Amino acid sequence: MKSTKNISISLPLPMCKFVEKLAKEESRTISELVREALRQYQSKTEWQKIRLWGSHLAKQKKLSPKDIENLIDEIRK
Repeated sequence: MKSTKNISISLPLPMCKFVEKLAKEESRTISELVREALRQYQSKTEWQKIRLWGSHLAKQKKLSPKDIENLIDEIRK
């Protein structure tokens, strides 16, 4: 069974030219560039969820930014 799937995407012409140029400069395929961009986007959104959860928890526990800094310092010791 295949572990990848081909998909088709549409890009504005300037973006397409940029991607093609970047792929050539980096000696990579367009697929590699898109996979890397999506991995970075996925990581960014996961960290955003963690920050949102932390912010919600801090509000719930009525912790100030200084309280949080102190807790982090204690844990690091």
